[in-house]
Amino acid sequence: MADGLHIKPDGYVTNEFSDLMTDVAAGYPAAKITARGIKLYARAFGHVPLATMQKLFDRAVRERVHFPSIAELNGYLESSADDAALLAWSSLQRAAEQAGAWASVEVQDGSAARALLDVFGSWPSFCQMEDGPALALKRQEFLAAYRQARRNPRRGGKLVGLCESNGSPGPDGLTWTYRLNASGEVEAMRQRALPEPKRTKELTK
Repeated sequence: MADGLHIKPDGYVTNEFSDLMTDVAAGYPAAKITARGIKLYARAFGHVPLATMQKLFDRAVRERVHFPSIAELNGYLESSADDAALLAWSSLQRAAEQAGAWASVEVQDGSAARALLDVFGSWPSFCQMEDGPALALKRQEFLAAYRQARRNPRRGGKLVGLCESNGSPGPDGLTWTYRLNASGEVEAMRQRALPEPKRTKELTK
C-alpha cells in the first residue's frame, strides 16, 4: 500500500517527487541524494501536495547553505500552516461581517470550511459568537483544527446559513449566497428566490 501522495502503489516514489528532490540537490554540490533518502522524504511528506513541497524547497534554497533536512522542512511547513490558518480565520470573520448568519457562504478553502464546522458546528454559530474569552479559545481551536485539516486537503465546502437551513427567505424574500475565494476576498453575492411550497389538493367527500 502506498504511503501518501508521493509513493505509488508498487512502493516506488513518484517521478514528480523524485525529480523535485534531484533538481533541488543540484543546487547543493555537497549533497548526496540516494534513492533510499528520497523515499524517506517521500514518506515523511506523504500528506503534503507537490506544489507545497516545491514552495518549501524554494524557501530552503534561498535560506539554507546545506540541503534541508526533514526537520527543517517540517519547520517551514508548520510556519506556513500557521500563516494560512490565521489568514483563513481573518477571511471567515470578514465574510461573517458581510454575509451574516442568514446567508450561506461557499468557501474555496476546504480546510477552512472543515475547521469551522469542527469547532463551531455551523456557520450561524460562528457568526453569532461575540468577542471575548470564549471566542479567543475557539480561535485557538480553529487554528489547530485548520492545521490538522491541511494534512488531508479537500476541495471547497459550503457553510449553510439560516436561510437554507430554515427553508425560509430573508426580509426581501430572497436567499443569499456569498463566495469566499482562495485569496480571502468575499466575492459578489448570488441570490435566488426560494421555491414556492408545494400545494396539496383538498380532499372532497
